[in-house]
Amino acid sequence: MTQELVYKKNNHYKVLYSQAAQQILRTVAESFRSYYGLIKAYNEGTIEHRPRIPNYRKKGGMATVSYPKQALKLKDNQIRVPRL
Repeated sequence: MTQELVYKKNNHYKVLYSQAAQQILRTVAESFRSYYGLIKAYNEGTIEHRPRIPNYRKKGGMATVSYPKQALKLKDNQIRVPRL
């Protein structure tokens, strides 16, 4: 099963605005590409300390979500986030 199918079945992923969910996946993919590049550099001896896997929020903590500008609305001096 591909990663995309795994996420499409996840309830937390389903309730996110689609562009915000895509941005989260891009950020995670970028973090792991960087991590694998650092592992390769470590194995080649280019860097001294072994890199650690990317950190994410602790259980019960808050996470950052990026919404595109076009998805947000300003109403009564408050920013409104889209809902499903």
